[in-house]
Amino acid sequence: MDKPTSKTIDLHCHTNITDGRDSPERMARRAVELGIWLGISDHLDTEMYLKNDREVAGYYDRIRSLSVYTGIEVSIEPRLHVSTDLLDRFDYTIAALHQVDGQSLFHPDFVCRNIDTIIGRMIDHVDRFLGLYSFDILAHPTLIPRAWWIRPETVWSEKRLEQLVDVGIAHGVAFEINARSMTPLPKFVEIAVSKNARFSVGSDSHRIQSLGKLSYPHRLIDAYQIPEEWFFFPKSKI
Repeated sequence: MDKPTSKTIDLHCHTNITDGRDSPERMARRAVELGIWLGISDHLDTEMYLKNDREVAGYYDRIRSLSVYTGIEVSIEPRLHVSTDLLDRFDYTIAALHQVDGQSLFHPDFVCRNIDTIIGRMIDHVDRFLGLYSFDILAHPTLIPRAWWIRPETVWSEKRLEQLVDVGIAHGVAFEINARSMTPLPKFVEIAVSKNARFSVGSDSHRIQSLGKLSYPHRLIDAYQIPEEWFFFPKSKI
């Protein structure tokens, strides 16, 4: 393959540098075996994992030595904790919402008095953070607190979905279709397609066994006939 396509690229995976199980080298070898174009995008998060310029620079140098795209997933926090010049070195950057008002979305005891208010706060966090840097991708749109995972389609109103789409488009990000969390919701994709939004594809793999397993993104790509030119692809060559 001379260049990647929406069906042969995976721009979201993690290694044992942060919360993945396998080394970057092993993930890169597995991608070659699968015939996919891989981007490694470990976590920049001040509470865990990569926390500062020194750690991020060391991570970048290690990933750059492999035949993969260099990416990084930056947790949405009150401010950026690394220099923008350092982020500029990467082939692409991902912004990801993992907490809202100090509460982790993955905590089983997430406290909420009003669901729509929390959704509004999540959108506000995304909007503000995307204004701090020119990110390429917004990870797992419509991800919600784990306590609500049973019926995510009842949590997001169409009005809120459209609001998040508009925020992403205004900031020029591609919306990731994420295999692991099965996000965004199909209705979000429908709205985003109607507005000619951009997209990206990621497995969000944390181990080699799930690398390149992209049935959910591929299903939505086919269902909504998303044009190939609407997808984000890094400009560098690997």
